[in-house]
Amino acid sequence: MAAVMLSAGRLAVSALPRPTNRCDCMRSCSRQPLRPFSRQPLRQRARRSTQHRVAAEPGKSSSTAAEKISAAEATVNKGLEVFHGATKGVEATRKALALFQKALDMQPSSAEAQAAYYNIGCCHVRLQQWQEAVDAIKKSINEYGVPYKTAQEDKDLAPLRERREWLDAVGTLRGNISDKSLVQLRTEAKAPFRLIRLILASGLLFGAGVGLIIIATRLVQSLQGGDGAPDLPETLKNLAINGAAVAGLGFIVQRDLASSQRDKKVVEREESLARLLVAVGRDRQLPLASFRETTRPVLLAGSRTWLKKALAAAEPYREELRERGVSVVPLPSAIAKLEDDPAERLRALKQEFGAAKKARPSKGFGSTNDKATPEKLPDVVEKAGGDERKWSLEPVEVEEWLQWVDTQLTTAGIEKTENVFVQVSLDGTVRSSGLGIPPWRKFVDDLAPLDDVRTKLTRQ
Repeated sequence: MAAVMLSAGRLAVSALPRPTNRCDCMRSCSRQPLRPFSRQPLRQRARRSTQHRVAAEPGKSSSTAAEKISAAEATVNKGLEVFHGATKGVEATRKALALFQKALDMQPSSAEAQAAYYNIGCCHVRLQQWQEAVDAIKKSINEYGVPYKTAQEDKDLAPLRERREWLDAVGTLRGNISDKSLVQLRTEAKAPFRLIRLILASGLLFGAGVGLIIIATRLVQSLQGGDGAPDLPETLKNLAINGAAVAGLGFIVQRDLASSQRDKKVVEREESLARLLVAVGRDRQLPLASFRETTRPVLLAGSRTWLKKALAAAEPYREELRERGVSVVPLPSAIAKLEDDPAERLRALKQEFGAAKKARPSKGFGSTNDKATPEKLPDVVEKAGGDERKWSLEPVEVEEWLQWVDTQLTTAGIEKTENVFVQVSLDGTVRSSGLGIPPWRKFVDDLAPLDDVRTKLTRQ
């Protein structure tokens, strides 16, 4: 009988003795197999060897009991020893990864496979192989029952939880809310009473529709005449009342359904914005969602000259903006703006002329420099330490950011070719967008400081 036990923060497999004999080293042993995570949380850092975890049966030597450990369990435990050994470098991690993968080829039990897959994911995290780590952790959760809360709280998985790969997969993990449900909840949160109004209006609409059908049949009887025929004026009056009710209620239902679809598209755009990456330090990237509740980003998309003007205009209010958690995300709109920006065009011509002078001299007729090195776009804001990094967030994959901005501006009816800004709230919702340099003074007047009670209540 096998069960999952916790060792040094990783999942370890432990063999239990027969139910008639309690284990000397595990107070949680009973006649039922120990369920994973039920008694010993993953955060417990108990460092025990395999020999200490397995108790000998009466009348048998400890070596006989140790032989009952399956090959897969022994391989997983060996991998844990390597993973948590004194040397935690790349080679040790790869060796531990190979042992965990080897355990999967030994016909492991469900508990053994659970431990193997989870620890494979931890190895990939240490090796910064993010997608492989997500795949292994996802398999351990969805197919072998590791609680989602465990992966969400495990410190060894903290670097993975900052990655977009994890953010993309988290909605598919068992035990967590799906992306579709999250979008639906955020959509309803934008209009809390809309669902109630829809339910009431739909019920009344159904009743008014049934009444209209009944009145229509009575109208036919009234027009035909005869004994017992309904009164025609009264029937026409009831028909008009029910017709107006159906029209009014139908309008309310259609309006609420249309607004719900609009809000849903807005939420989907905001969730896609949350997945865009920001560089933090030299080798670290975080999705914008990681800055929620602490930062109010302002996206600036345009030519370099305009970006410099926008940042210069913000400089007098910079201290007050930082108190309100405002950070800028400069998005230079590539070289497509050259025709609209004379300064950019002149700079590009100078660079082209300089590159031509540095070209290798011709060694024969028609000889040219075939390998042209693409020019790297210079940073708009010079990298600095501390507060500078907080004030200016460096986007990763600028083209993805610009595509998102284009979608946002199209929805707002703003021309894509203009220099624009998009203001984002603390909770990730789009607060405003517009053309030209952002109204920094208005931002200072409208936004409450981060430590203000209004910010804590509204989370905007």
